[in-house]
Amino acid sequence: MSEDEDDTPIPWYVSLMDLPTELYVKIFLTLFNQQSVVALRLTCRKLEDVYQRIAETVRVDQREHIVVPVRNFLEFLDRFKLPNDRVRHPPPGGWPHIQPGPGNGLESKTPLALDILRHLSYIYDLEPQFDYYDGCITHRSTMVDYSETDSYQGGQEDMWLDESGFVGDDHPPPSEGRHILTLAEGWEGPGHSIYIDTWTGLVYEDEAECGPSAPIILAQDFFSDRIKSLKRFDEVFVPGEHTIYRRQAHYEREQPWQNGHYWDREERYVEYDPDDDPYDAEAMERQGEHDGTNQEFGCMEDADWIRYLYFKHGWPGEDWDKEACLKAIRDFVHRRHQRSGRW
Repeated sequence: MSEDEDDTPIPWYVSLMDLPTELYVKIFLTLFNQQSVVALRLTCRKLEDVYQRIAETVRVDQREHIVVPVRNFLEFLDRFKLPNDRVRHPPPGGWPHIQPGPGNGLESKTPLALDILRHLSYIYDLEPQFDYYDGCITHRSTMVDYSETDSYQGGQEDMWLDESGFVGDDHPPPSEGRHILTLAEGWEGPGHSIYIDTWTGLVYEDEAECGPSAPIILAQDFFSDRIKSLKRFDEVFVPGEHTIYRRQAHYEREQPWQNGHYWDREERYVEYDPDDDPYDAEAMERQGEHDGTNQEFGCMEDADWIRYLYFKHGWPGEDWDKEACLKAIRDFVHRRHQRSGRW
């Protein structure tokens, strides 16, 4: 500090309680979860009075913190890989049939949790033949379709999360079960289940009751990170087949465990360096699809070829032809299975 500068503290005479009401409203609308809203309301009577005047606005704002990221994610999947007409959006006012009732698992849920369920978008089955793999939102994971009557059979999410290793010093503990919603259910072995804690706004992804398979972060960040991860083909969805973890396969091809390095399930969403994952369309064209004779489908080369097919069919530009790409992938998978001799 120079000799000309004055380091005398500047007196601050404005109390938090003296701020204009308009500023309190803005503060409430910047809070990222219901837990913070309640904590602020309990600070003093004046803040509680302000809240009561804008309670409906705050409730909608808190609901949208979860509803909008999920909707954006499903709309991305709709363009990226879902069969057409599989995403169903709620009518104005939400799904009217989603109400707590005896034995439906919803009677224990909080008003905010129920409001979120009523306003979520869902993936649904138009036909009995709808393939589970085609509707996956992550590895062996199907979204629960609450838009269908009597679809909810949950109610013990907090117990499941506790048994899956989410409670402890290494992870933010989930709230009581009344705040938690099951967004997706894993199936067939190490499928992934996704739970949303409506009290904290955090998302928990559980790999077949083995604990976290992704960082425990806010819904806004979780679903935007999922979109980023799929855009760079960290994971590759395959029609009628299991998801291939392409990025993990590249990592493990170098056998890093020989030096004590292992793939961390939570590293799927870490910062991405494109230089570590180059793509050369001409080289892929010259190389051609992976032969894989006597080799089971699902290897790194298969995932790289599927990525190539996406780019070949215009992804992610205006010329993107999803139907042609998915057909090309199915044809490729069929040829690979024939060459591998394994179905």
